[in-house]
Amino acid sequence: MLAALKKAQGILSLAQSERVSPEYMAKVEELYQSLFRAPAPRWMTEIQKCQFVERIDVPLNDSEWLISQFDEIRKLATESERIQQVETVLHRIDPGPGGFYNNMGTDASFRRVKSAKTAEDDPGTLVFPRSNYNRGTFPMPNAWKMQMATLYDVPLVLVYDNLDPASRYTIRVNYTGLIIGREQSRMKLVANRKYVVHDLINTEGKPIQEFPVPQEVLKDGKIEFAWTCGEGERGSPVAEVWLMKQPNTTSWRDESNHA
Repeated sequence: MLAALKKAQGILSLAQSERVSPEYMAKVEELYQSLFRAPAPRWMTEIQKCQFVERIDVPLNDSEWLISQFDEIRKLATESERIQQVETVLHRIDPGPGGFYNNMGTDASFRRVKSAKTAEDDPGTLVFPRSNYNRGTFPMPNAWKMQMATLYDVPLVLVYDNLDPASRYTIRVNYTGLIIGREQSRMKLVANRKYVVHDLINTEGKPIQEFPVPQEVLKDGKIEFAWTCGEGERGSPVAEVWLMKQPNTTSWRDESNHA
């Protein structure tokens, strides 16, 4: 296992050792720095320095997070522990048989949205959900950096159908707003407009949490989940959703890459 980890890390690290198109990065840096040299750079201060420019060559995959996981796996005492943790990493998004997984930052996940306005009618996304992207402050999966979000007191509503009314489900939600720089910590989740899955909770320090879905909401095989934030907070961002069937009897679907 250790040899396999070393080989995988070597491949993932090529983005740092064999940089692509460094001349473009140099040109972007030149243009960016010219803003600070302008005669009256009134809006350009050190506080406003763009972190995206500094991380312009970060790979658009999970390599940073995977390498950080490799470091943790190497610390484990036995081969069986290392294999088990590799399996956990490989199946991070797996909701189990009969379940659903959505990376909420992807376009495909927007097909579940229920909103008072369409994207075409609300180009400023004052009501219709928007996509958030944040650079992240430590190694994390790219899915953590992207969220579907509504603004202020507008609820974020998603609909799941074709569910088994005779089964029980658990919902796992990834709330990454606070830990990646958003002024966001409290969230509430309600099913079918009246069943509280969880009341306002503080997500600081524990972005991924699981909750049982009330059995009453499953009688029609369809659930409407609505997220809201605390009063005065900036909105309701959700990065990932797993809807997991208990007990598991059928195959699962990752809908993040399918329209």
